[in-house]
Amino acid sequence: MWRKVKAGALGFVMAVIIAAPTSAEGQPELDCDGGLVASLLQAVEDVRYRRSRLEDVLPAFDGAATRCPENPYALHYAVVAHLTRAQDLNAAKAGADAIMPEIEKAFSYSQAFWALPDRNRKYTVAKGDFPVEMGLSYSEQSDLRTNLISSLLDMHVRAGKTHPYLSAEEGPETCGDVQYQDVSAAGSWFTRNGRFGHVAVPFAERMASACEMTEQLSSTPNLARKSLANSQLSWARDIVEEDPDTARELVDKVKAYRDAILKSGESTNYSWRDFNARTLAIVEDALPQPVVVPTDTLDPLVSAGPVPAEDWFRATADDAQVMESMGRTMDAYAVARGSSGFYSVIGKMFGATVHVPDRKAACNLIYRAAAAYQQGSWRSAETADMEVPMSTIAWLENWEPAPATDSQ
Repeated sequence: MWRKVKAGALGFVMAVIIAAPTSAEGQPELDCDGGLVASLLQAVEDVRYRRSRLEDVLPAFDGAATRCPENPYALHYAVVAHLTRAQDLNAAKAGADAIMPEIEKAFSYSQAFWALPDRNRKYTVAKGDFPVEMGLSYSEQSDLRTNLISSLLDMHVRAGKTHPYLSAEEGPETCGDVQYQDVSAAGSWFTRNGRFGHVAVPFAERMASACEMTEQLSSTPNLARKSLANSQLSWARDIVEEDPDTARELVDKVKAYRDAILKSGESTNYSWRDFNARTLAIVEDALPQPVVVPTDTLDPLVSAGPVPAEDWFRATADDAQVMESMGRTMDAYAVARGSSGFYSVIGKMFGATVHVPDRKAACNLIYRAAAAYQQGSWRSAETADMEVPMSTIAWLENWEPAPATDSQ
């Protein structure tokens, strides 16, 4: 892989790819082995040393990859060429609309490359008077994939150009080298772009979704899970104060990985280092302790959110915080007792409005919180699919106190 391409070489590659020898039947004879590799390497040298321009050689690299789709060199250097062209366009401030098509072409060739049954095939290439066996090292393959995934992520967060590979909802069906590479690439990108854990980690989680843990610590699935756990832990550390709920979910995932990778009696190993354990402890210590909410019928009303229940109707706290406190309290009851718990806490909340100066406004606040909860706000995993019919809370929206009766 050339380090930073500034130009391209057309002649030698075109001679091999386009002006191929003709067989007796009149069909072009393809050299998809050592001859093609030699021509590609020569073109790369010409590009590297600025003997010709990259944009001139792009059609030749495309032609090589199209006509010899089983040759890893052809696919590899098609990725290199288009990704480098994208970098050049970016340096020239060409704009996202010009850059993204080059990255998309690079990605399509990369997908074909990683689908090859033998990416490590060697080819005999003439070097002067001596034949030399040439092959792509794993580091070349890995570094190029990392650069490509980083480019996709950069275009997503900085230019608003989202490739379907990033936005897809379904994960891969298998766990192989490319899935590990993508999880690792997302982690490396996140290390350099710490504000975007919400982009990198969900993508890495989806890429690792087919990677089931094995007994062998160095297996590809385990390496993917290790890289993912590191990213999850880093993101949890970053957001523990601003988003403790998400941080707690990440901590639970990391702990599940830790428990799966450690053998009986181990506290650390190759896949779970002292640093991981210390970071996890720091994050857990920073998490707010969960509020224990008593949910029996005769228990007093206790808030599971930031505003105490006795302050809900005093107009001393922001409505949004009060509604969040109500919603989290509703969820605590629903987790403990199901839908009957939800109905029970609504009754307790209504009862708490008896001595409120503006009881109608208080009921409307309960209604708004309950409606938001009905639509999915403040739900936990246990209650995510619980149905809360609107008819059960509709009466709160327009509740009116009974008219006073004149005493005789």
